[in-house]
Amino acid sequence: MSRTRINCIRAFTKVELLAVLAVIAMAVLMMIPALQRARSKAERISCVSCFKNIGLGFRIFATDNQGFMPFQFSTNSPGTNNPISRPSFGGTREYALDPVSAWRHFAVITNELSTPKILHCRADRERTPARNFLEFTNNRFLSYTVGISVTKEQHPQSILASDRNLMVDGLAVSNTVLTLTTNLNAGWDRRIHVEAGNVLLGDGSVQQVSSGRLSEQFRDAAVANPEPQKLVVP
Repeated sequence: MSRTRINCIRAFTKVELLAVLAVIAMAVLMMIPALQRARSKAERISCVSCFKNIGLGFRIFATDNQGFMPFQFSTNSPGTNNPISRPSFGGTREYALDPVSAWRHFAVITNELSTPKILHCRADRERTPARNFLEFTNNRFLSYTVGISVTKEQHPQSILASDRNLMVDGLAVSNTVLTLTTNLNAGWDRRIHVEAGNVLLGDGSVQQVSSGRLSEQFRDAAVANPEPQKLVVP
């Protein structure tokens, strides 16, 4: 009886083992895209939350400064009678057209932000979040563009900020100032949200925009704002 039991026990053959491993490998390969999509979705939702905080920070700043954004008045303004040049915290107008100084427009609203991590998108692998606001002194901690033409809430379709993974005419752009026009051929590249991105509007709302929809979004902003819409891309 004991010998019969022993003879009935056998291990996997090499062919069977390879078949099992192949099935496991196929299952893992099928799961990877789903996991990547889930991760991308989570990162994009986190980015939307960051934009909402940034939008609120700019609105609070404007409320404290007679309705003006930081890029609308000078860094050296006290002592004049011009209401635009008497901010509570100082402005950034001198740096408005300098893409290397894009971070400065966000630095002046740090009193309204809880952490510098808000200024970095989790999906941005090329840049890192600052450990504290004292370290936030250049664009390598910044994942977002800033729209320096946004004034007051009368123009809610103006673009206040966006993800920085922009393309124009099929080429990635960085360290530049874009003028938004009705015929600008714009899109997103794969650097951050894989041919997608988020746009923060002047009314504080956040739009999740596909690459195909971005040109239309820029056109709406150009039409809605009486002044040329300029977007600083760090």
